[in-house]
Amino acid sequence: MKLHTFMTRKNLAGTEFSGPSWSTWRVIARLIDGDAHLLSAADRALALKLTGRTVLPTGAPREVYIGAGRRGGKTRFASLVATWKLANEYPQLAPARPLSRRWWLPIERKPSSRSDTSPA
Repeated sequence: MKLHTFMTRKNLAGTEFSGPSWSTWRVIARLIDGDAHLLSAADRALALKLTGRTVLPTGAPREVYIGAGRRGGKTRFASLVATWKLANEYPQLAPARPLSRRWWLPIERKPSSRSDTSPA
């Protein structure tokens, strides 16, 4: 299964990546899949701008480097890619189920060595 398909199927990735703010990442997924020919004209123009190329690649890249700023979705996209790779590597695992629950891990901050409330 291709990354773009995995990303956009509600029964696999839920609706997490369906919003308009994820459109750039969906274009990147198409490029990772080697499916630049499936991009719309607007997405093709974005892909050319992102890659700095004048012609889009015709196949899947061996490596991908993405420069993205803060709060750009890098961690979520990397998690998606890791899950997709794992699902492709181990297809004999349990079948995919819809994401019906979200799991949150509590993060506790460690006390700093310097207290911000101490007198200066």
